[in-house]
Amino acid sequence: MEESKKLLSLINAVAKWGLYTNPTETALEELRRSLAELYAFCVNIRYDFDEEYYPDSPDTDYNAIRQTIAVNFPDFGYYYVLSTFNPNENPELYMGDAIDDLADIISDLLETKWRYEHNGETDALWFLELSFVSHFEQHIIDLLHYIRNT
Repeated sequence: MEESKKLLSLINAVAKWGLYTNPTETALEELRRSLAELYAFCVNIRYDFDEEYYPDSPDTDYNAIRQTIAVNFPDFGYYYVLSTFNPNENPELYMGDAIDDLADIISDLLETKWRYEHNGETDALWFLELSFVSHFEQHIIDLLHYIRNT
């Protein structure tokens, strides 16, 4: 039960930046802390897997989330990221987008919340772990690095 409360609290703390316009002087620091807590939560996810089939959530309105983030963080923009940190490979620079990073994180969190509310905690934790490892972990890392250097 404590894990459920923590999960929902983290989702709400991050998702609010893409759902409600409320730019504040402390927004960037609040976001940084919430992302760090979310990262720590995700690397420590524990749940009992079940074989139940659960329906997927409805799609989120990605464009609306992006627009709200742009209001809350008007200085967010593009940045450079190395394609690899492996010394045996030749790295390439590519462009990252702080608004896209946060919008992708929020979209996955909103699906996690929907799954929690409609399918239960097990499905929500399963989806969160899957989407973290396969998708938004790198977005969190890149966005935290961007925030640190802006």
